[in-house]
Amino acid sequence: MKSLVKHHAGPGFQQAEDLVRKACHLAERAGADYVVTSGGAVAARATVARTKVLRDSVGPRIGVKASGRFRTVDELSEAVEAGATRISTHLSASLARAAQTDWTPVAASAH
Repeated sequence: MKSLVKHHAGPGFQQAEDLVRKACHLAERAGADYVVTSGGAVAARATVARTKVLRDSVGPRIGVKASGRFRTVDELSEAVEAGATRISTHLSASLARAAQTDWTPVAASAH
């Protein structure tokens, strides 16, 4: 059974974008299965912006996990549109309930 490997890209935009891109390239070369935007304490807007950077920095084999303070279904949609293949938020249950009426599910990816 293959182990799942991730790379944590660092908190918010405190790290320079070029360093984040280099870290993503290294993670991909090392065999990471996905990269993560942050530890989750970052506002949704910053998470979506970082998601775009990560998605643009890795190939299609690598997943991108958007981890942040998503509070609305629209914010989740923005993260998916930015390239997230995984989402992590502390409001998962309440957002899932809201999504039942507000959102059409996206087909599951391989990540």
